[in-house]
Amino acid sequence: MTLKIVSLNLWHGGRLFQEALEFLRDQDADIIALQEVHDGHGLNLADRHRSMQVLREELDYTYDDFAQAFILSQPEGKIPFGSAILSKFPLKQSSVDFFVEATRPYYQDVPKQWPILPRLLQGTKITVPRH
Repeated sequence: MTLKIVSLNLWHGGRLFQEALEFLRDQDADIIALQEVHDGHGLNLADRHRSMQVLREELDYTYDDFAQAFILSQPEGKIPFGSAILSKFPLKQSSVDFFVEATRPYYQDVPKQWPILPRLLQGTKITVPRH
């Protein structure tokens, strides 16, 4: 069996969100690994601040896992920020390891806080059928 895996940095939730969404649709990968994903909720937020929700609605992936690194403090509100894995196959186990201090209550994206930005490694076991 051949797997197609795509890794993409959404760039602050998707500053070029529609282009990223079209790219991911065109790729039709079996597994997608994403960085800089926003998991905000509420229709008052732009798509890029609700990128996880929009990806779930717009793409055909049955399974997903969001790993929150921190909550981003924005004028629009407090928005969960992290990494995500989307999969057409069942996710069996997920883990998160932090390289720099785990989730902070709020993080502002300003240069003086860049050295303390929580960084994580997201791992997921995926069950792929044998053919």
